[in-house]
Amino acid sequence: MTRLIMVELDRGDPERAVARARQAQWLAERMDHMVEATFARALGAVSTAWVRKERGSGEPMEGGSADSMEMADRALRELRDLDSLWHIAQVQLYGATVDLRHRRVGAARARAREALEASRTLERPNLLAITQALLAQCAILEGDGMTATAHLQTPDVIRPDHRLSHRAREALAQAEELMRTLTPEDTPVPRGGNEGPT
Repeated sequence: MTRLIMVELDRGDPERAVARARQAQWLAERMDHMVEATFARALGAVSTAWVRKERGSGEPMEGGSADSMEMADRALRELRDLDSLWHIAQVQLYGATVDLRHRRVGAARARAREALEASRTLERPNLLAITQALLAQCAILEGDGMTATAHLQTPDVIRPDHRLSHRAREALAQAEELMRTLTPEDTPVPRGGNEGPT
């Protein structure tokens, strides 16, 4: 059931993701699958934050709250206690996406960095590519084209272990499209190799 939440988020339909998350959490709790229940709760909170952004913060939403990302962070703390790296990476990637929609660049970068660490431990090429795309978007929104270019030229992106998923390719395409908003002065040619930003 939690996969269906991610499908709706990838489709850009956070309202359906909220509904899927409620169903998934209820089912996981009934089956005593606490990791999946916590994961569903975290994704549901992220989805709620996305819905509130689209509706505008002043419009009330049933089951929503102004601190929905804080609710996601509470669930994340539980996932860290369970050492569930794949779930942590997924929540942080979707959370970073929502933070970027709110122009909370610092928060998005912190989430993406944790996702990057988890993805490297897990050796998941698709997650690595998505993370580098989000980190590039953070740099672009701050007008730092050099850092953005470095993220998009890391081996995670240009030499993945296998063909990237649609989700990963889409994230990279979004970053590359956003790069076009920068001026040439924002994107000087990086010196040295392509080991990526630190």
